[in-house]
Amino acid sequence: MKKLIRRLVHTKTKFLCERCGKTINGNQYEYRPVQYIDDYIPETQRLCRNCIYTESFGSKGINLRKKNNQIEEETILFKDVR
Repeated sequence: MKKLIRRLVHTKTKFLCERCGKTINGNQYEYRPVQYIDDYIPETQRLCRNCIYTESFGSKGINLRKKNNQIEEETILFKDVR
């Protein structure tokens, strides 16, 4: 089983969010859910900040996690572990 991937890819770039379909001029994140089935690898999505937090944490406590920049901090901590 492979791990969940959620990380900050680019800062201050213009891109199309694959979840909400909006053109965003901001941070671009990469998201791939956990792989539960051996034969199927979930596709990696490029998401905006609102969508990555919603996909990762649901709706409960999302504003606190955004305020603490949880995903941005995790990206910095695990940057060298690849």
